[in-house]
Amino acid sequence: MRLWINREPVPNTGGQVISDEKMMELFALWTKGTPVKAASASTGVALEVKQIGFTGSRFFAQGSGIKSIGVQVWDLAGKLIFSKEESGSVLAFNDRTLANGVYLYVVRVRGFDGREYVSAVRKFVIVR
Repeated sequence: MRLWINREPVPNTGGQVISDEKMMELFALWTKGTPVKAASASTGVALEVKQIGFTGSRFFAQGSGIKSIGVQVWDLAGKLIFSKEESGSVLAFNDRTLANGVYLYVVRVRGFDGREYVSAVRKFVIVR
């Protein structure tokens, strides 16, 4: 498991550093379930995400201007167990490979206009 340490470079970010203040701000957003939006200027159909969902066999995004959808799933120990991005607005997911338990996930939707939408951290439970 990777740990965050104040004022040290974050792995896989090209040397970015996150301060205590920024980490607490991000933690507050996560606990409130607030989605994080990132935007860049570009041309094309504007990205608009109206709904993100999970059915147990697929993740999906509804809206307009959606170029691709990506998902990351972690167990409660913080281990990344699934990461995938596909073009379109639906991503197939086989939850049959997972043990009973609680899992966390984040959905990232990219638009044709260069913008992206990152969902709040959400959870799902598998009980068979």
